[in-house]
Amino acid sequence: MFNTVSIKAAKGWSYIGLGFTLMQKNDWIGSHPQISLGLKAARESRDKSITVGLLIGFAGVDCTNENEKTAANLLGAADALAPVSGYITHCLLAWATNEVKQKLGEALFGQEFRNGRRILLEKAIQMI
Repeated sequence: MFNTVSIKAAKGWSYIGLGFTLMQKNDWIGSHPQISLGLKAARESRDKSITVGLLIGFAGVDCTNENEKTAANLLGAADALAPVSGYITHCLLAWATNEVKQKLGEALFGQEFRNGRRILLEKAIQMI
């Protein structure tokens, strides 16, 4: 499997992994540059699974910065892209989803999540 992964994609996943690790330690400021570097690598490698991870990561950042509607949109966009990208669900997805639902409420979260599922990938990337 490693033979099919480009060096740029591997770099992207490394940056995302470091960003997620910093998020889990509540270092949101430190996680943002790592996730941004992951986004650059995702664009260079054209690996959509990295992009899904980034959308989830930035949804977590937005949730902690009181941008819950944007977070729900990003989670919806990630959910729509995940099946076609080969993304494997990460524990951060469940955490981010629960946090955003708790802050927005079930109904508003559902509405924003559905809106996010309809967002084109490039528009979702512009949101982060």
